[in-house]
Amino acid sequence: MSLPFCPESPRYLFINRGKEKEAEAALRRLRGNPEMVMKEMEEMREEAAHSETGVTVREFLRKRRYRRNAILIVNALSMVGASLMFMSKVTASFEVLIVGRLIFGLFCGLVMSLNPLYIQGVSPTNLRDAFATLNQVSFASGILLGMVVGLETVLGMEKYWSLILVQRSSI
Repeated sequence: MSLPFCPESPRYLFINRGKEKEAEAALRRLRGNPEMVMKEMEEMREEAAHSETGVTVREFLRKRRYRRNAILIVNALSMVGASLMFMSKVTASFEVLIVGRLIFGLFCGLVMSLNPLYIQGVSPTNLRDAFATLNQVSFASGILLGMVVGLETVLGMEKYWSLILVQRSSI
């Protein structure tokens, strides 16, 4: 949920928004090395020259310039899935729980593949590996926290099971 506060990708700024100077400034801030900045700016100019107006779903999820928007859209799946899981107790319907878990599972699969790509796109070259590793450590820590919260002494009682599902989906 912190993605709106993250910096916009230089590629997104240049190719989608047409803000070349802002993209170059962002690259200078992220990369530091003027030679790398010029090389990436040239790549972006070539990519912008060959870009098309239409986009397929596959391109939307795979191309660098669409990743930030894809992550924002995929986060909507998280909210829908979490809401359905929470509503399953109110509606007393396990079918709603199953649909919520399926939608949330789709979100998890998409976000686990899109986040590292976005992180590597905006992180400095010398720190890319560390940030990519930190992403996986964060996922594992979230799973561990969900398991601890599920202990009977914390929230592991029958009346709180819907809260545990919502809590796990918010991590």
